Amino acid sequence: MAKQIMFVSDISGEIGASTVPFAFDGRTYEVDLTEREEHELRNFLTKYIEAGVATGVVRGASGRAEGSTGDGGRRVRRSSEDVAEEKADKERKAAELAAVRAWAAEHYQAREVAPKGRVPKEVIVAYRTWMQDQVSKGGRAAKEAELFKAPE
Repeated sequence: MAKQIMFVSDISGEIGASTVPFAFDGRTYEVDLTEREEHELRNFLTKYIEAGVATGVVRGASGRAEGSTGDGGRRVRRSSEDVAEEKADKERKAAELAAVRAWAAEHYQAREVAPKGRVPKEVIVAYRTWMQDQVSKGGRAAKEAELFKAPE
């Protein structure tokens, strides 16, 4: 004897729905929708998706890619070059923050900087201004400044 499972729409209560996963505000959701309701959801989200920037694939507990964020099932795939560039960018930022902390301990008396956590923007701006001044004078600081130069 065969059994059939019928999904019921979470919105209208109609039979014949399917599960549609999506993500919003860092949380993933699933909702059972009929084809018409799914189409309405995708149409509604289209202008937001087109105006937004895709940042990756939402992964579920299994590690597999979950459904879309309303983008018609398209997935964002990052190349190994993109991943390597992001890693290098994170390393540059970490190195710069370490340099900012060291500089602030010695040169910036207006505000104390904690050894961990967020570095106040005013301290980073002061460090970069100081570094630019050092670059214009030449020497070791000029070489260090090249390490933190954003890729063009």
